[in-house]
Amino acid sequence: GCEIRPVQHIEALLIDSVAFNKLDIDTYKLSFLVKNTSHLPLAYPAIELVLTDAEDQPAYRRVLSSLELGSRAKELAPNADWVVSVPLRIDSPLATQRVFGYRLLVFYP
Repeated sequence: GCEIRPVQHIEALLIDSVAFNKLDIDTYKLSFLVKNTSHLPLAYPAIELVLTDAEDQPAYRRVLSSLELGSRAKELAPNADWVVSVPLRIDSPLATQRVFGYRLLVFYP
């Protein structure tokens, strides 16, 4: 009854580029590239997006799974790039009025 899962090595995943652009009053486009710098296939990570206010304090936080970001594969190939570009609806009018910056983090839940 054992299950073999893909390797999780977060230190081998590098966020290479990120863009976060407003498309509409409550819709944004999140684009990023994550590189697998390992010689092993790795499990896809989850992504944490934090929108920050003028004082760099969190105004909105959202965690996105690799499935929500369009990845159907279980593993990111060795030395491969994961390129994502997705529209995101932010359901908090207060947060969208206060957005001055953002942070993106990869992690394994």
